[in-house]
Amino acid sequence: MKYNRKHIEWKMTFIALVCIISLCISVVAIIYMMHNSLSIDTLAQKLNNYTELLEQDNRSRKSDAYLDFCESINSRVDSAITELLTIVSIFASIITILGVLLTFKAPKDMEKQITELRDLFDKTNNIVEEQEYLLMITDAVKEKTTYHRIRSLTNIITKHPNRWQAYLYRGSEYDDKKDYDKAIKDYTAAKQYGCDIEIYYNNMSIALSNRYKLTNNYSDQKQAVVLISKAIKLNPEDASYYNNRGSIYEEMKKHELAKSDFDTAVSIDPDNYEAYANIAKWYFTMLRITDDVHKKEEYRNQAISSINKALDLNYEDSQNLKQLSDLLTNEHSSNIEIDSIIDLLIKVNERSGDIDFEETDYINAISGYSKALSVFNGAPDEIINSNIEVINRICDKIYNCKTKIPNVDVTYNLGRKLLPLLFDLNRIAFDYYSNNDFKNAGLFFEFGTILEGFGTVSSNNLAYMIRRGEYHSIKHKISDLLSCKTMEDSSSFLRINRALCHIIGNEFKKDVRSALQEISMCDNDLDKAIEWWGNEDMVGKKESNLVLVLLSLMEKLELDENSCDIQEMIETAIRDGYEIPTDIIDIAIDVKDKIENSFDNLPTNVN
Repeated sequence: MKYNRKHIEWKMTFIALVCIISLCISVVAIIYMMHNSLSIDTLAQKLNNYTELLEQDNRSRKSDAYLDFCESINSRVDSAITELLTIVSIFASIITILGVLLTFKAPKDMEKQITELRDLFDKTNNIVEEQEYLLMITDAVKEKTTYHRIRSLTNIITKHPNRWQAYLYRGSEYDDKKDYDKAIKDYTAAKQYGCDIEIYYNNMSIALSNRYKLTNNYSDQKQAVVLISKAIKLNPEDASYYNNRGSIYEEMKKHELAKSDFDTAVSIDPDNYEAYANIAKWYFTMLRITDDVHKKEEYRNQAISSINKALDLNYEDSQNLKQLSDLLTNEHSSNIEIDSIIDLLIKVNERSGDIDFEETDYINAISGYSKALSVFNGAPDEIINSNIEVINRICDKIYNCKTKIPNVDVTYNLGRKLLPLLFDLNRIAFDYYSNNDFKNAGLFFEFGTILEGFGTVSSNNLAYMIRRGEYHSIKHKISDLLSCKTMEDSSSFLRINRALCHIIGNEFKKDVRSALQEISMCDNDLDKAIEWWGNEDMVGKKESNLVLVLLSLMEKLELDENSCDIQEMIETAIRDGYEIPTDIIDIAIDVKDKIENSFDNLPTNVN
């Protein structure tokens, strides 16, 4: 019963009202009695006076009669006063008895209400404790790594050893970690401390089935079927139970029973994408074991249709999409026609990457996107060119991921997964460039730069096209795409191209000091860079002159006056159309005084 404040207030109001009425009646009675007492005193005085007169007049006969009359009046007055006092006494007694009853009843009511309040407080306190406990579990399962999740859940179990939820969640973590013995132990503890029996049956059956895959212990597999069947018997309307049992039947090669369970899951929940994924897997399995050509075609079409249904429904489960990706990759490697599977592979892996990106898991997002692009590894040039919009879109997503994690180097893993594609991208780009199709050439070099990283063939050639004004990126800021932070993450070719871009201003800020800084970090393979840039026939006279000027100004070349005049080189560069700031000339004059010895490896065509 809830605490009723209005009920108590009504009681108090009633008692107060009765007391006020009783007080008013008592006051009225006292006033009335006092009034009657005065009247009697007056009458008695008059009687006494009259009696004395009678005695003087010797009117004894009349006085006796009058005295009898007065006695009668006095008797009636006494009787009225007695009746009034009796009524007041009775009324006061009733009020007193009522007050006593209420006095004795009130503590009992208060005690009952206090008990109810204590029970309510205990229930509220238990609810608060339960919410705090569940909140701790929620925070624990949000940890980014399995190790940290298990550690947090273990701390919760240490503090609350008799609650089942933490055991259940930790068991799931151990299950994902493939430590099935610990998972089974935790599920058993969860059951002991009150876990819902359906959940226990389901989770335990999954753990036993997974352990069977490692140990081939058939008793685990049989027990898994028994437990999940008990869960289905308790709740035959849960589609996930049929999915789980169907998967176990599939492992047992009981294909008809598996298909029946998957179909039941769909009939219960038509939006169950896991059921469609399982049906697709079932069709691919039947595709491998059947020899009927017509059946093969039917199974393939049904599998692809089921995967499309799963994709249409799944917009949040990255793990399920990764499983679909593995399934499709296996089928792709089994020589299924590229045209029938390539679009699905791209769609599944790109969707997986999108989900991870939304969850700020950029490393796994890049992994999903790279899997989407890996379908083009070794693909014919016409396939790559016909999917240029797809490649462009996914490369843009990978670039966005990289900007979110600038301090994490993912270049190696990307290059390893996409090495054949990178080779094809560069080759196609060179073909476009040789045909003066600078737009497509630059676009393919840009793809390669995003995927391959800095200091590579792609980035060097992209920088070369940018500083020559042959390409302009539509989506990306080239100065960021070709950024060089340390000497190790770039080549001298890229840095020299960047230096020229800083001088010329092609998609870079015109900044001489930044150009000089780029050149100053060209210790890496500098000799080859100088030899390459010193070849006017290869790079052009303008570029050759300007680069050698910059190299000289940074004292990378120790030229003597007989081999080269820095002032003349600057003037030549200016005549060739480059705007050389005055401070470079000032620096050149200072550097000229410091030139020592000749540089033996200087190309002969510099002069």
